[in-house]
Amino acid sequence: MRKNMRKFVAVVATLMTTAMMLAACGNKYDDTSIDVSKIDVDKYVGTVGDYSHMEINTDAKMEISDENVDEYINYVLSSLGTNNVEVDRAAESGDVVNIDFEGFQDGVAFEGGASEAYDLELGSGSFIPGFEDGLIGSKAGDNVELNLTFPENYQSESLAGQDVVFKVTVNKVQEKQAMPLSDDVIAKFGISGVNTVSEFKAYVKNSMEMSANNTYINTKRDAVLKKLYETSEFLTDDVPENLLNYYITQTQLTDQNNATQYGVSLEDYVAGYYSMTIDDYNAQSRATALEMAKDALLCEKIARAEGIEISDEAIAKQMEIDATNYGYESVDQFKEAMDGDDYKNYLVEVMVVDKILETATVTETPVSATK
Repeated sequence: MRKNMRKFVAVVATLMTTAMMLAACGNKYDDTSIDVSKIDVDKYVGTVGDYSHMEINTDAKMEISDENVDEYINYVLSSLGTNNVEVDRAAESGDVVNIDFEGFQDGVAFEGGASEAYDLELGSGSFIPGFEDGLIGSKAGDNVELNLTFPENYQSESLAGQDVVFKVTVNKVQEKQAMPLSDDVIAKFGISGVNTVSEFKAYVKNSMEMSANNTYINTKRDAVLKKLYETSEFLTDDVPENLLNYYITQTQLTDQNNATQYGVSLEDYVAGYYSMTIDDYNAQSRATALEMAKDALLCEKIARAEGIEISDEAIAKQMEIDATNYGYESVDQFKEAMDGDDYKNYLVEVMVVDKILETATVTETPVSATK
């Protein structure tokens, strides 16, 4: 009797230990979390493609020349507005011509068809078809006669579809020029420590070189992820719902912010900006988010196989670096803008991809910095 009791106790103890182990195993993963280190990735990712000595094709790093810097600065200056500078040459598309004009129908001047000293940008489409094109090649002092036809849907019924003649005098031809770069203009940008033209050019070149380097690195990383995605086996098209919804939100975040800024619904913004229905847009966002989620799960599986982990200290250190690189005033401000779990996923993904790149063969295609 005593012996049997001891046996029973041993069996109960074994069952309890097994139950505790199973419970612990069940609690090891939490597929409701967006921290992929807590997700049972083996439920979603099967065989991982061979990533040893991977061969990838990618764009080469862009070399930034002084000419590229000047082109970018001119682009920035043009966004601040332009000046119309009179030039002694034939008018070209994009020029602004100052003109006097009068329109005639059957030899009689029609109402609303005349103006003096009018500034017209050639190529703007402001006037009826043929008017602006007819002034290309003209010079200051020229008298030009334009035989034109008003559109059939013109708002004035008396002129709609009618043949007319415009007599135009070109007073001057003006070229649209960006305002010149000066210390006063640079002060308007409010860049700390940048007060002179030379400092601004150095700042722009450094920024462009950093951007080119980041683009180069990210393009290589994307090529690795694409190859991994294409050569690996996913056991299901489903991924953890919370993770998928998080990435859907991230893919739509910029558009949602823009829609809010313009005071319109996301549906209206998408229709105007992308010429898409909201259903098509949501489907596209979901497809992109699904790929992002699968990338995260795939990289986590590789991280576990390779023993790649990231400590809280390493995360905190990288946050300090990224907060500075992305122009945040403090690390705390960066933390507020960044989901901690997603940031951790991102860092692990970078560590995995960079490890693969250590043994990868990379074929690079030159790209234009101007582009």
